[in-house]
Amino acid sequence: MVPERLVQQYQAYCNESSLPCLGRSSLLRILEVWTASVRTSLQGLDYFTASGAKAFDDLEDAADTLGDLGMGMSWAQQQKKQLKLAKRYLKGDFKVHVSKTSSVADHCRRFALSDTKDEDYKDICDHVHNGVCDRCDLVQRSVCDVEEAMSHVTTTTEELEELKFIVEQAKSSILAWKTHLLRSVNQDEARVDAVEELSKDSVLLVQDWAMKYLPRQYRESQTNWFAKRGIPWHITVVIRRAPASDVLETMTFVHIFPSCSQDSFTVLAIMGDVLKKLKKAVPNLENVFYRQDNTGCYHSASTIIGAKLQAEKAGVTLKRLDFSDPQGGKGACDRKAASIKSHMQIFLNEGHDIESASQMKTAIESSGGIPGVVVTVAETPQRQTGKNLTWDGVSFINNVEYNSKGMKVWKAYNIGPGKVVPWSKFNVCVDDQPSLIANHETEKNLNPQFVAVKPRKTADPSKAIAAEVEEDDGGSSGTDDDSGSKLFSCPEEGCTMSFQRYSSLEQHIQCGKHWRALGIGRALEHETLLDRAMLTYTFALEKPGVSNIVIPAKEGFVTREHSSDAPGFSSYMGWALKSSFSRSTRFNSSQKDYLIKKFEIGEKTGRKLDPGTVAKDMRAAKDPNGKRLSNCNEFLTSQQIQSFFSRLASKRTVNVITEEDKEEECSAHQEEVLSRLRNEVSGAVTMPHPIMFDTYDICELASGGKLKSTFSVSISASLLV
Repeated sequence: MVPERLVQQYQAYCNESSLPCLGRSSLLRILEVWTASVRTSLQGLDYFTASGAKAFDDLEDAADTLGDLGMGMSWAQQQKKQLKLAKRYLKGDFKVHVSKTSSVADHCRRFALSDTKDEDYKDICDHVHNGVCDRCDLVQRSVCDVEEAMSHVTTTTEELEELKFIVEQAKSSILAWKTHLLRSVNQDEARVDAVEELSKDSVLLVQDWAMKYLPRQYRESQTNWFAKRGIPWHITVVIRRAPASDVLETMTFVHIFPSCSQDSFTVLAIMGDVLKKLKKAVPNLENVFYRQDNTGCYHSASTIIGAKLQAEKAGVTLKRLDFSDPQGGKGACDRKAASIKSHMQIFLNEGHDIESASQMKTAIESSGGIPGVVVTVAETPQRQTGKNLTWDGVSFINNVEYNSKGMKVWKAYNIGPGKVVPWSKFNVCVDDQPSLIANHETEKNLNPQFVAVKPRKTADPSKAIAAEVEEDDGGSSGTDDDSGSKLFSCPEEGCTMSFQRYSSLEQHIQCGKHWRALGIGRALEHETLLDRAMLTYTFALEKPGVSNIVIPAKEGFVTREHSSDAPGFSSYMGWALKSSFSRSTRFNSSQKDYLIKKFEIGEKTGRKLDPGTVAKDMRAAKDPNGKRLSNCNEFLTSQQIQSFFSRLASKRTVNVITEEDKEEECSAHQEEVLSRLRNEVSGAVTMPHPIMFDTYDICELASGGKLKSTFSVSISASLLV
């Protein structure tokens, strides 16, 4: 069934793109020889998800250990089954359950993201959190059962401390994963609202640095792969509504640098260049919305303040600037970067090289270029003198709204009234903003144009637009009746939309909003009986003529004020804020000595040790007397060890370079002294050359035979010398 569906999707894509396509039987034979496989991306990993998934694996290992220590294998199997179900729930259905307001504390974004210490970032719920989600309780109960089992087994103190550390770290990782998922849903709603607010005179700009492109040659040996320096390039995706219709259009600006620092100064220069070109392409442009990720070059005071000044410099008004949650999934820039890399790969396979920024631009513009993509090769912006802006607590601000008096900021989107920050707090002006200097040769054929995402190729454009709107708005319900004709389904968790054409799916992912964000048409991967009962009850209340229905609490339906079985999960207001669980620790001397010894072993043997293995060995390491080197409070996680190894390797590299520089400088100084000494001795013991008398060169006359025997001069002291 899977090969048949792949063939149908490929044939539909070829028909839409006007590409030649093989027959069905030929494509099926190809899939028999070369089976389709799931491609896993190794870039842009979500470390919250990775750590959370590993935490469940650690808890399963702890359950096996506790089963061997007296809890029994049947108990261990039952706990492992619960942990697998809890892990599956967080990976899929938890984001579907999350909503703006809910009687379940685990699902209520307003309750989870309100800051109890600051009224500007706090929202008071108009309902009581007396509901309980059986799936969220399963996550808490699974961790608590493993935690409580440690008090019922008999083992050594060292092994018990190690188990406690593993369970505590797993508990923190699962909480971090859960809060990350909830914040991602809330911050994604800012993007949805920004798209909804777009009008004929406004645009949404999504910005991100792409992974540095490694220079490549069409034919190169393996040695050419070493010591390469990547080419930095920045992507800005512009989204707007078409003037003649309500269809969303996109345009992409790519800025390529021979070399540059990916800091706020460079980002501001790119902002100014994009707005200047947009103003020329769209003269009626008035309002601008920004969406960026959480890297330091964006999430800083210089960028937040400078974005407003760059907009004023270009003659537009900046309305909002929103940040996505860290590692909150791939956005429009990542998808556009993937298509651009595929286009460059075709250029490379044709026998060309991509070794510089100008060649990279040529590759992107080859074969007619990519529709709606504007490429600029720019020089490294010259940094201006001046102090950097500082803003206490800027790392916790995720949403900014601009006005003439100042800014209104939020920690979480639409949670609380927001805090007003006046412009008088910052002493900056428009003249201090950087400008981007582009290569004039690359700007000759610049013609920015908006394009729809692969529009349907038809003789009548109005019919194509009408078909797009009809399909995107109401023709993609994903029901069983339509499943046969709609081949392309949205990969977003909980989104039930499906499409007849690949272009509609691509436009939905890049510009549209998922049904999960709309709050309707949500689909659960594993729907329980309680889920079905709650959805049925909700639909019954929404029917006309139904006023209010009260169901008394009975056995099997749990109500309580808050979920408090597992303190530290979601039993308090603001449990999903970043500051609620993040902390930094300093290593003591014993921890540093142990890690340095492990690092030196890897340096000597040439086989670097895995941080996870080092973390496990650290919990069991003992001194010559058989005493444990570290207690339970001194154990470290694999992430902490990996960070320490990275800092140590960086320092070692700097120290080696410094010693070599000192040795070269010393050798150069000694060579200069010896050369000066040789010249002085040579000048003292030998006759100076050439021998001159008045205007005559005696040496030249002698070598040319022009010095006559009758040539005589009076002996002088100067000649003798």
